[in-house]
Amino acid sequence: MKKILIVDDSKFIGLTTKRSLEELEPNYSILYVDSGQTCLDILKYNSFDIMLLDIEMPGMNGWQVYKRLRENKKMKSIPVVFYTSKEDNFSKSFGRILGNAYLEKGIGMKELKDRIDFIIKNPVKIDESKEKIIEESLDKLIQQ
Repeated sequence: MKKILIVDDSKFIGLTTKRSLEELEPNYSILYVDSGQTCLDILKYNSFDIMLLDIEMPGMNGWQVYKRLRENKKMKSIPVVFYTSKEDNFSKSFGRILGNAYLEKGIGMKELKDRIDFIIKNPVKIDESKEKIIEESLDKLIQQ
């Protein structure tokens, strides 16, 4: 059973994505949460094989959630897919560097499922030599 965490402030998108993926793959166990803080609270006591993370959320946005994940040894190893409607080139490029993928909402569910399966089998590990640069870049991004 593959455990997936979906983090999106849109209940409609989060639950629709959850339901669609569960229909495509019965071996997925999916939890949907609607905020960055709830995500971090859940991760204190639960582990997941992958996370779909929206960027534009009220309160704690996706970049802030990702930074908090990077600061925690247990959470740091969870592959993150930025799954968002944010379409600017900087977010796309930076999201691909930080996470295992940057996918725009509206992607077909079959393609999303295929990407999830691939990433679970082949997670990207961030080179330790780039850690400091990534942390500094995240700090600048969050301050904007």
